[in-house]
Order: sequence, then C-alpha cells, then structure tokens
Amino acid sequence: MKIINFRDLIINLPEQQQSFPIKRSNWERFFDYSDVLEECFSNKEEVEISREDIFAVQVENLEELFFKTILWGYPIGMRGTNFSKLLQNKETILDLLIDAKSGISDWRVHSRIATQIPGLGLSTYSKLLFFIRAKVEGFPAVILDLRIINTIQKRAFEELNSLPKITYENGWRRYIDYLTLIDWIAQELNTDSGKVEMFLFEFGLYVKPLRTS
Repeated sequence: MKIINFRDLIINLPEQQQSFPIKRSNWERFFDYSDVLEECFSNKEEVEISREDIFAVQVENLEELFFKTILWGYPIGMRGTNFSKLLQNKETILDLLIDAKSGISDWRVHSRIATQIPGLGLSTYSKLLFFIRAKVEGFPAVILDLRIINTIQKRAFEELNSLPKITYENGWRRYIDYLTLIDWIAQELNTDSGKVEMFLFEFGLYVKPLRTS
C-alpha cells in the first residue's frame, strides 16, 4: 500500500484545526511556576488548543509557544516528573530554540545538546521545532513521536520501508532520515510535510492493506 494513494485525503486534511481539549485540573499544580501557563487557560476550566493557535503565537513569545505546545501535545498531562524537569530547564530549552529558529545546520551537534536536557524527549522537542517552523539541515521540522514510529514499524506503507529499524531509542540519530523521507513524500504529493505527518498520526495505525485475491 502506498501513501500516495491517499493523496486527496492528505491534501484536504484540516491540519491547522487539529486540536485537543485540555483540562485546567491536569496542570493547575504547576501555575506557581509560570504566569504564562496560567494565562493559557484564561480562567477557564477547559481550553481547546489547535495547531493554528500555536502557529499564531509570535515567535518572539517563545515561553507562550513552549507552554501551548506542551499543552497541545500532552492534553491529559505528561508522565512522571517530565514536566517538572522541563520547567526546571525551561530557559535552557528556550535558548536552544532561539538558535534553532535561524536553522539547524548540524543536527548531530544540536541534538547532542538537546538530549542532555532532563525531561526533554524527541517527541516534545520535535513538536517545538515544528511550531517554530525550524529548518533542520534544510528540511522542515516535523513531529516524530512514538505513535509515528509505531506506524513506520507497522510497514503498511511502501514509502516508509526505508526506515524499518527506527525506534524511539534511536529516533534522535535517525531524525534527519525521517525528515528527508517526509519531505520527499510531501513533494510527491505537492503538499506540506505537516499534513503528511498528521496523516501518519491519525490514520497510520488504523489502515490495513487491501487483500489482492
């Protein structure tokens, strides 16, 4: 089965409108650490954040973008102490994103720094890179999380078969391979990389090749 067979669906995906509801109660215990985090809820018990909402944040307001990305990406909260660790290292992460905004010319060097930050996994960092519209060695950054990796490992799409051995453990090292492939698929479909990633996230685990009998 080929991704290109779903061209019309991918092109018409409402990428900007993909959103998730976030309950205030899941994050309220962290409000003392940032007024910006509290402001994200605007005194509401639940907010809905879309990709468009995050893209609309001025890149200069990296702290707001940071928190909205986390809320969107983890609407029911982060596991364990990861968020507490991110809060403790927020300024370091923001400084790294400032560098990334102008483009990452050497992913190996950049990722070596990122992987040393407690609590910062590839799933989270690739989301942040995506929403600041970073270019990584010339390719548009897109999200790579465990669900996308599971889709690749399922081997349902022929175009993804060049990445069969990607895992969450080696995802940092193989991120450029992933970006290269997603960019190529996007160009073949004449669409943007974000829509390809959204298709893989939303449908990748739930499609089965048709029987050829």
